[in-house]
Amino acid sequence: QCYWISQKCTKPERFEYHCLPDRYHKQFIEVCAPTKWIVGMNCPFYDMEKHIIEPNYNHKCKGQCPQYYCSSSVYEYPGCFERVQKKITKDVEGDNQECTCNQPVYFLLIILVVFLCLHLCFRIHEICQPNRFYRCFLKKSSTENDEESAELKLEQNKTEHFC
Repeated sequence: QCYWISQKCTKPERFEYHCLPDRYHKQFIEVCAPTKWIVGMNCPFYDMEKHIIEPNYNHKCKGQCPQYYCSSSVYEYPGCFERVQKKITKDVEGDNQECTCNQPVYFLLIILVVFLCLHLCFRIHEICQPNRFYRCFLKKSSTENDEESAELKLEQNKTEHFC
């Protein structure tokens, strides 16, 4: 949904989502950027310093890659991602290096937000209907319940004029 982003560097239809390796093939970068034609069976990368997509002349596409293609369609050519995937797998299996991914943080944030929303809904429900909540746990005889119902209706009629 890159077209929602306000930008003036290119036409909106040329401003597209990309998932590309960085210059050193250490990590993938998700970015909205202007598309670029990649020529000579090279693989693109996102240059974090220049903030642009560039062809990597040191990394040729392995496998079935066309002579030229649009940078936003690189996902169709897995030969361009082989080095990055191997490096990530090696780092995870062998080196115990710190992961640069933020997915666990986002996952925990989502769980926290859901928990807080549920807690807030429960509290609002409890505040708005305290007598109903209280009656669920208190067993009374039917005559006591009838008397209480009449009292509640009387109280509700009195407070309706103030809400």
